[in-house]
Amino acid sequence: YSGLPLQRARVLTTTRAEPPTKEESKDPNVDSKVENLKEELKGMGMTKGKANEILRAWSSVGVRDASQLRKLLVQKSIAPIPSLSLQALFDATASFGGFYVANMAKGAEGFPFRIGAEIIGDFFGIYYFVQVLAEISVISALFYTSFKYGTSAVELLAAVQQMAGPKSPLSVAEKAAQAVNIFKVIQALEAVADVLREKYGDPPTDNSLRNLGAYLTLTQARDDLGFKPEDYGLNFREASNIAYAFAVYDVNQNFKLETSELGALCESLGKKLEGSEVDEALKMLDTDKNGYVDFKEFVSWWVKQTRLQPPAPGGSTESPAQ
Repeated sequence: YSGLPLQRARVLTTTRAEPPTKEESKDPNVDSKVENLKEELKGMGMTKGKANEILRAWSSVGVRDASQLRKLLVQKSIAPIPSLSLQALFDATASFGGFYVANMAKGAEGFPFRIGAEIIGDFFGIYYFVQVLAEISVISALFYTSFKYGTSAVELLAAVQQMAGPKSPLSVAEKAAQAVNIFKVIQALEAVADVLREKYGDPPTDNSLRNLGAYLTLTQARDDLGFKPEDYGLNFREASNIAYAFAVYDVNQNFKLETSELGALCESLGKKLEGSEVDEALKMLDTDKNGYVDFKEFVSWWVKQTRLQPPAPGGSTESPAQ
């Protein structure tokens, strides 16, 4: 192929690339859910300071976007369920044993401690039965929490970010550190693009499943994005190779490369980027600023039509050179 060379640009004043990345939506239903969650969080005592602490805590455990937050919420919610289920089973057995002893005592005519055994058996039966009900209630609540916040991760992240307020301006030292960080990201993206072309530039043609996956990706790109290989100087075979590579790293198969997937792609090809660096990489490749790398942006990166440069203040960048 023949592509345009990547051009380095001078460092511009940037905003802090602090994960998790901001989730925005123009869907009025989503905005309504965000407002409802904000009211719910306020009722639970959420303040601006606590919201910032939560964002930092999420960032410290590797949460960069809504998909990772969803995984974290689900994992944390269901983690106690196995032990609680085991405890409920034990308590149910103990409750059954207590009622069984009480029932046996009732029929034991002439047994000197019959009444005492009956009372003790009923007491333990009722006690452990109440414990079982409480444990089932907790398990149900955990499942509900997992479902509610797991399916509302985008809205929850947006609500907490809005409550945390705008980020403070960067200090001179932070700007200098970020400038170094940005050029590291540019170099990494250049290197990864080269490895991508070398690794996937000419996959075997006798793999039917691979060819089918590439064909489906190209079809979706054409229908959803209006993608045409000739717009990028590609023939069908070359576009199929790119489509296959894209499908390999689109782990959740939603036809977009999100922050976590872009980070995994870079790491698997020998260029591990830290959280803030992955955020910067996404900003550079995401030319339409919708929060992810779509197939057309991936192709532009592949054929070196994307001019990698730091995002301008406010998150804008130049359009890819076509």
